[in-house]
Amino acid sequence: MVRQVQTVLVSIAAHTAALFLLVVIPLLAMDGLPSISSMTRYVPVEIVTPEMPAAPAPSLASPSTPTVAPGPPVEAPTTIAPEGHERPPAISNANAVDGATGIPGMGARLPAEMVNVPPPPAVQYTEPVRPGGNVKAPTRTTYVPPAYPPIAISARVAGTVIIEAVIGIDGTVRDAKILRSIPLLDDAALAAVRQWRYTPTTLNGIPVPVVMTVSVRFEIGS
Repeated sequence: MVRQVQTVLVSIAAHTAALFLLVVIPLLAMDGLPSISSMTRYVPVEIVTPEMPAAPAPSLASPSTPTVAPGPPVEAPTTIAPEGHERPPAISNANAVDGATGIPGMGARLPAEMVNVPPPPAVQYTEPVRPGGNVKAPTRTTYVPPAYPPIAISARVAGTVIIEAVIGIDGTVRDAKILRSIPLLDDAALAAVRQWRYTPTTLNGIPVPVVMTVSVRFEIGS
């Protein structure tokens, strides 16, 4: 029994010493810490607000109204005059525009040979075209029959020679070449075709050379 009492007392003493170490000693150590008032310092800051200029007081005086002198009364017209065509202002020679050059004031100062400029020459077609579309085939106006060569008659050679002929703007045969040949008849066919004449052919109202194919037929006894 006495031993148990001693054990309890020793336990209480040990717990008391432990609390003292855990609670009392830290509290005593906090006395050396600096106070809050010594760590912080209050610095007053003064805020200055600029003063705004006062708005001017509104003027109670009414603005001055200009006075207009009364004029004579306006009477309404009793009749309506018909509208007339205004004539354009007269143009003096100094401001006149020359029709040939289009330069203002140059009509009176330019020489006559410069004012009366001839129109540009009309377009001329130099390359022959083939009939078709807007180009109509020319009509033959002069026909010269071919001369049958005696040697071809003796050899009883007959047939058709095909020639490509270029007809000029005046209707004459300007050039001719053989497309299908019969040797004994070619020269006679070319000589005849070169004497043929045709009506001139135009394209858009302008004379134009034409290239076309013609045939010259040779028959014995014809």
